[in-house]
Amino acid sequence: MYSIDGSEGLLPDASYVVEPTEGIWLLALDGNVYTPSENGNWNGSSIGFNQASIYKKHQLDWIQKVVAEAKKRHKTLISFSHYPLVEFHDGASEEMKSLFGQEKFQLARVPSTETSKQYAATGLQLHFAGHMHINDTGIYQDQLSNNTLYNIQVPSLAAFPAAYKTIQKTGQNQFEIQTIPLNEVDHMNEFFDLYRMEHRWLLENQRPGIWDSTILASKDYAAYTKNHLKELTKSRFIPSDWPKSLVALLQTMNEEELLNWSKMDPKEGALFLSKKISPTEHPLSGTPQMIEDFYLLKNGDELGRNLIPSDRITFYQSLFSAQVDTKHTEEKSLSSQLAQFIGIFQKLFYSLPADHFQIDLNQNTIEKRD
Repeated sequence: MYSIDGSEGLLPDASYVVEPTEGIWLLALDGNVYTPSENGNWNGSSIGFNQASIYKKHQLDWIQKVVAEAKKRHKTLISFSHYPLVEFHDGASEEMKSLFGQEKFQLARVPSTETSKQYAATGLQLHFAGHMHINDTGIYQDQLSNNTLYNIQVPSLAAFPAAYKTIQKTGQNQFEIQTIPLNEVDHMNEFFDLYRMEHRWLLENQRPGIWDSTILASKDYAAYTKNHLKELTKSRFIPSDWPKSLVALLQTMNEEELLNWSKMDPKEGALFLSKKISPTEHPLSGTPQMIEDFYLLKNGDELGRNLIPSDRITFYQSLFSAQVDTKHTEEKSLSSQLAQFIGIFQKLFYSLPADHFQIDLNQNTIEKRD
């Protein structure tokens, strides 16, 4: 139990440590934060450890003691929590805030550098987290103290990429981590007839939000979750999160045009893009392929990258090698938005290993395994 300044109430911190097998300590961290409101009620932040590092200083002190005790007793310490302790967009979060807005893509839950620094300073080195329903590996390293904290984002079993992770200790402070996809699920189509009824009703009544019923023909659970992500992208993510002008631009430009634009000077590039979007034309429908691939990478990391055809992989590599000028004309222009998006896409594309990999805490190295 702990208290917050200005309040007489006591709050629970549900953190704990347990030894499920000889020599391994699992440290569960409670990232929930509650603060008093003016009407006397308590508000939950639901944004993770950014507020925990402010209002739960006792937790940082306690973790430091657990780390010291684990070393004293020669125990391997692995922490986990609902929320992450390190940035989980492959270093692209600040650019994403600039392009999409600070409240999009769960960016409010991205741990700040200061938050990661404080938790790394406790001595924690290996952390597993959830909530984001994405597959990712993130690293925070303090350049002065050399404190290093690895954050492993574990996917959800109910969304793309449906998967779980295993960890095996292979040596002193050495770990092999594998991501196991959930490709098949028994009785996956148990309620599909009800979904078909819903779809028919939506069509008959011309209701908004009519979804693509071909998802019900998915051959397995892996295909179903991928198709679900595709439908969410079209019906929810693009309308709520994306600049309309950028979406329209990506709908009209083919790969050759994107490559040609990437090699133009700012003035020429801006003129070229202005001609690609005409306000008199009817807007195109459908999701741009590059946005679909963006979500495969953002949510699936290596698992998503493996689903992108080789010809598009080659195209993206060529686009990145053109070294797009991210300072294309003024901020929020079409050129600026497109350049920012390509820069974000590139960071997600060239990510840390997140499928099958080895972490050596002695050497502070991470290596991809076949």
